[in-house]
Amino acid sequence: AKFAYLSYDTSEEDADNFYKMTVERIRDLEHKADESIKYIEGLNQLIVLKNDVAEEVD
Repeated sequence: AKFAYLSYDTSEEDADNFYKMTVERIRDLEHKADESIKYIEGLNQLIVLKNDVAEEVD
């Protein structure tokens, strides 16, 4: 992917910057995905607790 700049008449520095930006975006998305997964796992635990409490009340 880093060599694509040759076919688009782009400087190597611009290509490197774009590559670094892309890597940063991917890392940011991975971090957001991890946070979302933790949030969903937390919600699932709350649902399980709620169901347990509801069963005890019955």
